[in-house]
Amino acid sequence: MTPETARGLRAPRIGRITGPLLFVAILVSPIPPAMGAALGASFGFMLPVSTPPNAIVYGSHLVPLAAMIRSGIWLDLAGAVLIWVGLRILCPLLGVL
Repeated sequence: MTPETARGLRAPRIGRITGPLLFVAILVSPIPPAMGAALGASFGFMLPVSTPPNAIVYGSHLVPLAAMIRSGIWLDLAGAVLIWVGLRILCPLLGVL
């Protein structure tokens, strides 16, 4: 979902998807998934619509779309790992499990 929508629309939509229904049912704190969704909303690097700098670079016609996708996939995967590791470290430190 990240590369398909504008950044301003992603976070509220993901917040609703990771909403209270799931967490009430399985008795899990909704804070870590909400933090992950909020951080993940800023890690969209694959397509020109993902971030404004991507749109500027793509509009210059200096970087082809295929190159943006190839690089963006790796950046998105690295971002997902970074968010996961960060949450695994921060949540116990903040007392949110």
